[in-house]
Amino acid sequence: LAEGLVRQGTAKALQDVPVGQFGKLRTVDRADIEGFCSSGNLMREYLDSPHAAQPFSIAVLGYPGSGKSFSVEEVARSLGHDHHIRSESFNLSQFRSPEDLVHAIHVVRDMILKAQVTLVFFDEFDSAFEGELGWLKYFLAPMQDGVFRDGETLLRIGKCIFVFAGGT
Repeated sequence: LAEGLVRQGTAKALQDVPVGQFGKLRTVDRADIEGFCSSGNLMREYLDSPHAAQPFSIAVLGYPGSGKSFSVEEVARSLGHDHHIRSESFNLSQFRSPEDLVHAIHVVRDMILKAQVTLVFFDEFDSAFEGELGWLKYFLAPMQDGVFRDGETLLRIGKCIFVFAGGT
């Protein structure tokens, strides 16, 4: 197949092969096609729901440089022109305290208030903080209840997609 792509070009080499096209992402792997379709359908259902109270959360795992963020962005962008997707990325390995996370969620909340569908990448979510997978406890309330605490104030996050990207 790879030789055919080089010698004949994409259209001819893939004419008898199922191809999954998600924005700029193209794959011929059946498992990838099914996984991307399922993820896209879940995102579309979430975005179309007027009653979504907490962020939609997914995890993507893979080696650095394997295309995790690109894949998720392209699947989200392929949902249609009525979903204007804006993405923001935070690297948890660079965070030093839970206050850094509170600041990040404020940034996300500001984006949501501008009526934009927000795709939020939390890269290196599996990095150590107060122990192995230490950041996880700080995401439980935002993921499950759609709220976060800033000092004594409990704030609602709004409709967005949390993407937890890691290598383990």
